[in-house]
Amino acid sequence: MTKSNSCRPFGLPVAVRGFTLIEFMIVLAIMGVFIAFVGPRVAGGLMGMDTRKAALQTAAMLRYARSKAVNTGCRYHVIFDGVGRRVILLQASPEDSTGSLSSDMNLDVGQDEPDTRLPEQGFDADVPMPEPEKKEYPLPDGVFFENVIIADIDSEELGDEMIMMLSFYPNGTSLGALLTIADKRDRRYFIAVSPLSGSVRVDEESDDA
Repeated sequence: MTKSNSCRPFGLPVAVRGFTLIEFMIVLAIMGVFIAFVGPRVAGGLMGMDTRKAALQTAAMLRYARSKAVNTGCRYHVIFDGVGRRVILLQASPEDSTGSLSSDMNLDVGQDEPDTRLPEQGFDADVPMPEPEKKEYPLPDGVFFENVIIADIDSEELGDEMIMMLSFYPNGTSLGALLTIADKRDRRYFIAVSPLSGSVRVDEESDDA
């Protein structure tokens, strides 16, 4: 008696059922809803990271300026350029005795020059002096200085052309400052510089503020 073999022969392809147009449209609709809800949150989170990074980097430049002023005996300036959306660290030149921001100061010269303490005496006048140290940090896209207060001067009084400078002295002190760094989604970080110790603190705006 012959027994029929109902098993599928090896290697015979199995028919695969594809997606129908309706199923494909349903999948696309679900993906669209997911992207509509999750996309802005992801983008906002990335911008929030940029804002936090900008605040920490600005605070690091402030701490660096204070440290260099103490270690070298030269004044160091930190310039907040609201027009160019950047932070500039600049070592004071020997003739800069006021610590004020000169109107003819060129903020775009001397970039990335080596850091060298200028000799106080006994130097040869024929030997060219090294350029003052300068560093620059551009703020990320969408991040800006919302407000800068140095001593009793508020950047709101300067309007859109805000350029302000904070100086650190060889004894580690400064005039004190309060900076607000924000982004387009109203995230804010506050950087406080103590006038007595020159210490720098970074705080994030709380949700219930």
